[in-house]
Amino acid sequence: MEIELPKRIAEAGAEHHVDKINNTCRLTVMRLVKQDLEDEYNDVLRDPVFGPILAMNEHQLGYSGKRNDKGFWGTLLKRNGEVDMKTIRLKHFKECKDWSRVDRVRLVYLCVICFVMA
Repeated sequence: MEIELPKRIAEAGAEHHVDKINNTCRLTVMRLVKQDLEDEYNDVLRDPVFGPILAMNEHQLGYSGKRNDKGFWGTLLKRNGEVDMKTIRLKHFKECKDWSRVDRVRLVYLCVICFVMA
């Protein structure tokens, strides 16, 4: 049975599908980024730094060397500030269709950073 994703990221009554539940819950944000911003996602996939990170996500590989260095992004993304995964899903994905292509590519980069730091 194939899961059909909603056309909108945060639609009333729609539930996000969960990849993993074990003290943490990782939502399928990168799948939604790939679906909604496919051209921008492919640009970032060709990037020499971020491309391998996205390739790990594409092939569902884990990264065992991950650690929280309590740096800027790690601290910012773990609190409910202005930039977190919830804000990106609920606010920025709705607005990004009106943005320039460069800004949409920046949103994909931000989602990759969030994916790694989450």
